[in-house]
Amino acid sequence: MLRRKRKERDTNPNLIPVMDVTFLFIFFLLMSAQFIEVSQIVSDAPKIKTTNSTSDDKPLNLTLIIEKDLLIIQKGLDGILVKSLGRTKDFFELGELRSVLREIKKSSPEERTIIVRPGAEIPYDDVIHILDSVRDENAEGAKLFDLVVFET
Repeated sequence: MLRRKRKERDTNPNLIPVMDVTFLFIFFLLMSAQFIEVSQIVSDAPKIKTTNSTSDDKPLNLTLIIEKDLLIIQKGLDGILVKSLGRTKDFFELGELRSVLREIKKSSPEERTIIVRPGAEIPYDDVIHILDSVRDENAEGAKLFDLVVFET
């Protein structure tokens, strides 16, 4: 009897088509990705100070509230209103903000911290411009309020 020889089948799968598809998939993912620049605002956590002294030194607690059409400057733990600045056609009056902050800095030259409370609807670019004005240098070349704490 004649026996037929069985042909052995190749049991190794052909991976070349799978590798081609994977390469093309990676290529299209890289081409469709949006590369964006991420910026970061450096902000310190609030500091808590406990003392047993009986001096009348009250913290300045300078707070800048940014609303849609208004900048509100408050100081003290009670939130005493220092000044309210309105919005001009396109932006806030940052020159007037700097002059108010310079006057406050003259009365408390050792203070470096300001608390900023932006509203949820305030654009990021507006917050950056205001922070640049807050950190601006005064006439003596010293920074006004360079330690910014964000309040929610």
